[in-house]
Amino acid sequence: MKIRTTSSTPKSKEIADLLNSKLSKGSARLFGFDCYKTILVKKSPFVGVQITRRKQELIIEGSLPSVFTSILSSFLMLEGFLYLFEIIFHNQWKNLETEVATVLSNQYK
Repeated sequence: MKIRTTSSTPKSKEIADLLNSKLSKGSARLFGFDCYKTILVKKSPFVGVQITRRKQELIIEGSLPSVFTSILSSFLMLEGFLYLFEIIFHNQWKNLETEVATVLSNQYK
């Protein structure tokens, strides 16, 4: 999901602080190097979103919120259970994407 911003894209720390104050269930943290940090939002051990900043847009994608669950999903993929994993959590990822997009749209559009 993409959100276009009217002015320059806000700093990652500003986005994380906004999400931490607005989301009832979930937490946002920074991941990556310096000014190119990605924001990871975690709602549960298997439900999260990743927010990537570009020039005048924010890209929101459902993802696993931690390194541990990413490694776990890799093992599941090897065993062929990834499709089941995706079916179970797909709707929850989309719901969190929508919730985060609503907060960001209200603030930065």
